[in-house]
Order: sequence, then C-alpha cells, then structure tokens
Amino acid sequence: MNVKLSFPEDVKEYAMATKRIAELTLEFLKRRYGYVVKELEIKFLRTGNFNFYARPSRVIIEYYDRAFDREPNYCNGIGEKLPSSPYLIVHEVCHNAFGFCTYEGLAETFSTIVCRELGDIFKEIWPTKIKVREYAEYRHRSIMSIDYSNIKHKGLHFSGTYMFFCTLEKKIGSSNIGKILRNVCEKWGEISQADFIREACRSHPEAYRLLKIYGDTSMYPLAFWKHSKDWLRWRLDFFKKALENYTINEAIQAIRSRMYKSLEYVKSLGTLTENIVNWLQALNYRFTLQYYDGRRAELKIKKCPLNIKRAIPKNVAICDICGEIFNFNSRGMEVKLRKIDGYCVILMKKK
Repeated sequence: MNVKLSFPEDVKEYAMATKRIAELTLEFLKRRYGYVVKELEIKFLRTGNFNFYARPSRVIIEYYDRAFDREPNYCNGIGEKLPSSPYLIVHEVCHNAFGFCTYEGLAETFSTIVCRELGDIFKEIWPTKIKVREYAEYRHRSIMSIDYSNIKHKGLHFSGTYMFFCTLEKKIGSSNIGKILRNVCEKWGEISQADFIREACRSHPEAYRLLKIYGDTSMYPLAFWKHSKDWLRWRLDFFKKALENYTINEAIQAIRSRMYKSLEYVKSLGTLTENIVNWLQALNYRFTLQYYDGRRAELKIKKCPLNIKRAIPKNVAICDICGEIFNFNSRGMEVKLRKIDGYCVILMKKK
C-alpha cells in the first residue's frame, strides 16, 4: 500500500499525521477483509474552506489558515458528538479503500468500524490530540438504539446500512464481505449501493432476509435510500434559487449541470440511479424504483410535489421542466423522461 502525499509547508505536521492514519486504516481493512487498493493519493489544498472529500484514488483536504489548530475549540462536542478531522480523514480513505465507493453509508460504516478500533491511536498521532473514538462509539450506540421493527425506520441510509452490514459480516465472515466488494468493483468499476446490495443478495441468501429487517425492500436494490431533510436540503435550496434567480432556460441548465456533475468521475449506473433518487427525495417527489440490473434502470414518478409547482411560473408545465432537467446524454450514460401509462418514468441506461 503506497500512500502518496502532497501538501503546503504550513500543514506539514498534520499532513504527516494524515498519511499515518491512512496507512493504519488501510492495514486494518486489509487484515479484516482480505484486500485493499495498492495506491492512494492524499492532497492538501489551502482554499479558505474546511472540507474533506474523495475522488477516485484520491482524498482531498481543503483548509484555511490554522484550521486544524483551531478545530478543538470550534464548537462543543467535536470528537464526541461531532466527527473530528482524523475521523473525517478515515471516512474519505474508506471511500477509496476497496476501489472508489460512492455508497456514502458504506464508507461511513467502515469509518465507524475503524475508529472504534483505532480511534485512540489516531488521537495520539494527531498533533492536537483531538478525540476520535468517542464519536464512533456515540454513532454506534445511537444506531443500535433504533427500533427497526418500526416501518418508518426501515430503509434509513446511514443507520440501516450500518446495521445491515455489521449483521451480515457476523453471519458470513469478513473475508466474504471482502469478496463482495472486490466482485462489485471489478464488474462495475466502482462500488455503488445498488450493486453492492445486489451482489450481497446474489452470493448470500441471508442478505435479503436482513434487508427485510433493516431496509425498504420495495426499493430494492436501493434498500437504504432514505435520507434526512437536513442532509438533502442543499438540493432543494439549489433548485428553488435557480428558479428564482434565472430565466427558466438558465435555471434548467444550472440544475441539470449540478444534478449530473458527478458523472465527471463516476462510472456506474448504480451511482447515477442513487443520485437521481436523492434529488427526487429532496424535491419531495413520490416515486418507486421499478427496475434495476446494473445496465438499465427505471424510476416511476407517482406524484409531483406541490412546492415545486408553486415555484415555477404559472404558464409553464412542471412536466416540461422535469423533462428538460432529467433528459441527459453523455458518452457513458443516457437518461430520458417518458410518459408511460399516464405516469412519468425516468429511464436510465449505461451505454
């Protein structure tokens, strides 16, 4: 495992700690699941923001002057009820540990597992000695306390994924989890929720039984599709502001560009499908996933949201706007919105 590192001189101490945290994370995951990627790049950028994100084979850390020094006093609960920088670094490393993983809940599951085990070591490595394990333990306890027999808790993205994954790992063993991850990445080029769930259920029948306990099987294989309104809010805000600040044609172009921006670096139809589901959910559409096989997918719109209808000019039909927004064609993917049996259906296919 080769972790490449680039950084400005003013964060050298934090960058070297980050590299060591990444190495220990990858070593832990390899011992547990049997394999990890051979190479990972970590890049620090002084942008004036404080942000952590992953791209294929890379982790990007944006920071401002003395951001890491100030972090322990930024607000109450850092490292205990809110994730600290070492935890966030582990999270982004987990997005790339087995190949590029676009399944946010799975990367978060791995980071919780890693930091429950190694969090105290990461605390000693990090220059400010900020807490790490405590947040992972807090997250674990919070998720374990949820009543999954309650229908409203089935299909929750983060907590449902964590319970499904940890229970499945106990039943089939860590090495078999590693085989699922490898198979998905080799077949589809990355690890999406839909493809991970399909592969788990294909190779291990008990996985589907666990989906019935923790997931929403009516949306199979996007069984963990439900996000909180706060997590989704930026999409709704972006949509409304575009309609408020631009002409209709300009707004459509801006929304479409933002909706499909991730296609600059993602490869799988599973990732695209989940992305569109997140937008539909944020905008308060009612919908269902009718079909998915990794190469073709269909999302049926059951009801358009009133709040979106109110946001557009009265002389413009919402179906016209949706058609323009969702219709998309690139070298790798195609999306079309079509009227079928009186319902709008979003048809997606991988070319």
